[in-house]
Amino acid sequence: SSASFKRVCKDFRDQMNCSQGISLMSPLICDVDGYATTLSEYVICKNLNLCDDGLDMKCMILSPNCQVHKHRMCDGIDHCPLGDDESKKICKNTVAEITCVRKLSDTSEPRLPLPSDWILDGVQDCTDGID
Repeated sequence: SSASFKRVCKDFRDQMNCSQGISLMSPLICDVDGYATTLSEYVICKNLNLCDDGLDMKCMILSPNCQVHKHRMCDGIDHCPLGDDESKKICKNTVAEITCVRKLSDTSEPRLPLPSDWILDGVQDCTDGID
């Protein structure tokens, strides 16, 4: 997201558990200091390392104009101007048989297929840990 925001707290605590719940305001769920927390859109992919497991920094630069969090790839929504995050090249190894609720999601579809390289990679991408 290219949107800017005014940081109030040096540790970005003002960007956590926003009152809208899981929405565009707080779309990412992760543990922060051992507690389940939602993070604001404005701190995702910003190299802040707020999540205990670094999930907020699991982003890919797909083109000079597009950096996308891994959970927003292959979700059926174009987040890049040219749709790079939904390209066949990127999504070719998506396993349709394995679906889950991703910890970051912009779609109304609750369960999405997983790219095969997310399975057993040591990062919990699904809210239920199935991966």
